Amino acid sequence: MTMMVKAQETQARLLALQEWSRRKYDAQALDKRRAEWTAQYKKLKKVVDQLNWVSVHEHALAKCESQVKLVRTLAAKATEILQDGGADERLTHEDHWAKTLNATEKLVSQLSEFVVIGWNRFVAELGNFTPPATIKATLPFSRPGNREAFDEYSEVHGRYQRLARMDGPATLDDVLAIRRLAALLQETAAHFNFSEVPGAVSQFYMAISTGQGAPLALFTNEVRAWLEVEGQAEAFMVVSR
Repeated sequence: MTMMVKAQETQARLLALQEWSRRKYDAQALDKRRAEWTAQYKKLKKVVDQLNWVSVHEHALAKCESQVKLVRTLAAKATEILQDGGADERLTHEDHWAKTLNATEKLVSQLSEFVVIGWNRFVAELGNFTPPATIKATLPFSRPGNREAFDEYSEVHGRYQRLARMDGPATLDDVLAIRRLAALLQETAAHFNFSEVPGAVSQFYMAISTGQGAPLALFTNEVRAWLEVEGQAEAFMVVSR
């Protein structure tokens, strides 16, 4: 009798241990599922946010409607299964979890393509800005203000291009930033003066640009007259060495 009691106690302990192990396994498995879904959710949320920031035609998004419905159905079923006992076993056995993750991944991929299209359209609508190298080839730097305007344009254009070449805005700040940069490029480009400069004036400005000043001999009547017409005469003064 004593032996049977001990056997029963052992059996009870084994069953308790088995139940504890099962619950522990489920907890670990569910933690893994939670991590997997969190990763997919973050991807999905990011692309949905991007769609809200860029212009995408409704008929384009309609192409994803069937995939959206599939993800909703699978996610709802997964939630239902997770509320039952032996949840992870059912998810694995029925291959339901893999289907849910794969369907979500496919939806993210489809929506990401529309983000790229929408972003490219958005950038194009901001304007077509001439590359600094093209401007440099024709801009007369001997004209007052051109060098400063060009340097600013080049720096702003570089920041603008880094955003424009992305597949889409990472944050709403990117959208606001590229708008500001586009406006600044337009404003800076308006200061370019592509009019030709007389040779004598060009020599005068080249001498000044060295930082050593220009010899008085370069300040000819032609140069003085040109500076007065351009409203630049008051910008200079004669200083002896």
